[in-house]
Amino acid sequence: MEPLQSIDPVTHEVEREGEVQARHFEALDTKAGAVLGFAGVLVALGERCRGSVSTFQPIPS
Repeated sequence: MEPLQSIDPVTHEVEREGEVQARHFEALDTKAGAVLGFAGVLVALGERCRGSVSTFQPIPS
């Protein structure tokens, strides 16, 4: 029995789509890493500034 010739384009398309998805997920991972890194910097700065910022105390009436 001769192999189906129509399976080659399908196989190629499936492989190409898998590569596209892998690049997309890698880009999302990079963006998530940047967001988490930025959040970590904000937390560190917030903790550092926490002691130097005076707390609000209302004026007695």
